[in-house]
Amino acid sequence: MDCATLDLHLSGSALKVLNVLLSMKIARFEDLKERTGLPKRTLLYSIRILRDAGIVETQICMSDARRRFYCIKLGGIRDNQSINEQQFTEHL
Repeated sequence: MDCATLDLHLSGSALKVLNVLLSMKIARFEDLKERTGLPKRTLLYSIRILRDAGIVETQICMSDARRRFYCIKLGGIRDNQSINEQQFTEHL
């Protein structure tokens, strides 16, 4: 997925979550928490920001509806023209 055309003003924590999802493709909340090192509340807020921006989507586990998976929404980054490449690379 190409982040060169993005120009959304995301917080550092949201960019960190986005970077992890770009590398993992799909992740459980626990995976994101472990990989980003963010506190639970910050991670939930970052996911909400990315979801509201149309970049990330939530999938429900079919075998256990309490579990959620997070992934990059198909076309979500390309359709969203609001993340600045410089901001994205600065926080990686």
